[in-house]
This record gives sequence, structure tokens and C-alpha cells, in this order.
Amino acid sequence: MLANYQSPEFSKRYLNIQSTELGGQRKIGLLIRSILKAGWEVKVVSSAPTRDKRLKIQKHFRTDVVLKEGTIEVFHPVGLTFKVLSGLLQCITAPLLSSKITRKWNPDIIITYNGLFAEAIGSLYCNARYKTPFVAEIDDLPDARSRGWNPKPILDKSTWPLFLKKCSGFILVNSELKKYFDLKKKTNIILPGIVDDELIELSKARNDLFSNHKKELLYSGTLKIERGIDILISSIEYMPPDWKLIVTGSGKDEEHIVQASKIFPNKINFLGKLELHELFKKMCSVDAVINTPESISCLNAVFPFKIFEYIASRSHVISTELPCIEGVDLKWFQRWSGCKKEITKILSSAKEDYFKESEKRERTIKWVIDNFSLNQASNILSAYFQHIVKILK
Repeated sequence: MLANYQSPEFSKRYLNIQSTELGGQRKIGLLIRSILKAGWEVKVVSSAPTRDKRLKIQKHFRTDVVLKEGTIEVFHPVGLTFKVLSGLLQCITAPLLSSKITRKWNPDIIITYNGLFAEAIGSLYCNARYKTPFVAEIDDLPDARSRGWNPKPILDKSTWPLFLKKCSGFILVNSELKKYFDLKKKTNIILPGIVDDELIELSKARNDLFSNHKKELLYSGTLKIERGIDILISSIEYMPPDWKLIVTGSGKDEEHIVQASKIFPNKINFLGKLELHELFKKMCSVDAVINTPESISCLNAVFPFKIFEYIASRSHVISTELPCIEGVDLKWFQRWSGCKKEITKILSSAKEDYFKESEKRERTIKWVIDNFSLNQASNILSAYFQHIVKILK
């Protein structure tokens, strides 16, 4: 697998944190676990950049990561830790390392996470030189999110015409993405998310919702303005007095959350980044969970990874508009336009809405667990990879 994967050792050495386990990192981890569960051996070449403001050499190293389903080898290429140059240099060193490992290991298939520049170049080179097929897991388009003056999205987009042409198949987060690709001769599967077995088990034993006087609303995720935390913060003053906002996660704009918790100490509690087990416990103990509006150029071409986790937690779900997912109706919990004043009405009617939507909610939970549990994702991915390897032999 070629991916922007932060192994625990990398996070400790170069990010001064434990492995982040947020959004994309959690999905990469669950993809790996799903593949391991099906009996495949997995090696990962990481293109994860560092975020240090000082110029230091990032040494090439290999590390083992022990997961519930098995152990993977992760290779981090040589690079620089300087924040501005780190990502650009990985575009050169990660593909070179990918070629070296492919030559030595001769894998059956390469999984290219999101098909960004480093991963795309590595996949294309290995395909051209060693005839190794590769599958692209696409979460969003290269220019879906604004990156300011960062030239990386331009590089990411430059490789896509050839990358899409040579790709053997696609794993897409929703069917809307099909409109952006020529899939006439390409196979594809839809995988909006994967739900951890631990979360499913914890949700079965959760307490009754809305049973306490003080109710809790959870936001979990990356703390960035473009992910909508500014809108969430501006909504705090409009929350009914019997509600409290719980925030977990980390990100470059988390200081805004810290300041808000000082201004509204009775209305917001910032827990920082939680270990995965603690995050799942919190999801299964709050009354409601919220998905904020994001600044995205093509909303229908993405799908927030945490939505299926929110649904599986059995909490009351409050979300802004989401793209359609084949096989299920998700419109019923898309009740927030992003207007801060709407929060008053949405939270005031939350208990009534929760019980009114009981049938729809149970039907949706069953659909998510039946189709996107770790075990089911393992079966889907393994069958898909075997099909691609077979037809290309």
C-alpha cells in the first residue's frame, strides 16, 4: 500500500505526538486491518510529511506496526522535517522506495490511497517496470479542499490523466465520484467507510439517550477552520442551557476551541485527542453527534468517514448536507444548514426527533453494520483484489 500513513513510531519521532488516528489515518488503518483479516500480507510505503518548522534530516527507517489482525511493515523514506519542503520531497523519495520494495517483494497488487502525487508516481513506475497492477482508493479529488498557495494540489492533479488510465480499478467513497472518471473499462466498488467491531459492541451496551438533565453534543474530528469548526464555535451561544458541547480531536486551529472553552466554560468541554477506545466510549455515551459544514469545492465527491461511526454509535445524528449513498436514505438526519441560530431549534427538538425517527434509524444502523463492518469490508476488499489479480494474469 502507498499511503500518507503515520505509523506510531513516525508520529513519536517527527510529530511529537502519538499516532493521530483521525479521519484519513483511521480509514487507512481500517483498510489495512480489513486486508489483514482476509489473510493478505501487507507492507506500507508512507508518504507522510512532518510538520516541524526546523530544518532536520528525516532518516529512512522501517518499523513494524502490530494490529489486532496481524503485523505490517511500514517504510518511511528519507526526507526533510522542514514543514514547507517535507511534503514536496516525499513526492520524490516515496516513489523511489516503492520501486525498491516492489522489486524485492513482488506484490500481487498495490493499493494507492487517494492517488496523490507521491502515491501516483510510485504506482505508475511499479506498474510500468514490474507490471504490478494497482487499485486507487479515492476519498476525494485532488483540488476538493483549498490549500492556499501550497503547490502540492497542482502536482497531485498533474498525474491524474495517466494515473486513471493505467489504474486497474477503483475503491470509491460514493457513486458520485464515478462522474469524474471514465469507468467503461474499469471495475469499481463503493466503500464510504468501515466501522470498527469495538464500536459496534460498545453501542449495544450504551445507556438510554436523553435520560440526564444535562445533555451532551459531540463533535469529533480534525480541528480546522475549513472543516467547519468556526461555524461550530459561533453556534455555541445559541445552544439551549441544558446542552453542552464535547469536542475531541486535534488540528492546526484547535486553539480556537481552547479559547471558546474559556469563554463558555459551562457550554463546551474540550477533551483533546482521545485514544480510539476512549473516543468510541464517548460516542456511545453522548446524546447527539454533529457533522459540521466543510469548505469543499465539490461536496458530492466526498463522504465524511465518521458518519458511519456516528450512525453505528446509536447517538442522535445532526448533519449538514451529504452526498447520496446507494442503498440507503441518509436525508433524515441532514437537518442543519450550517446556520448558527438553527442550533437552538435543532437541539430543543432533538429528543422528540430521536424517538420519532426510531424506525429509520434502526434500519440505517442495520444497513451500515451489515455492509460496512470490519468483517464485511474484509470480504468485499479481498474478493475485489482477487478478481483484479485473476483477470490480469
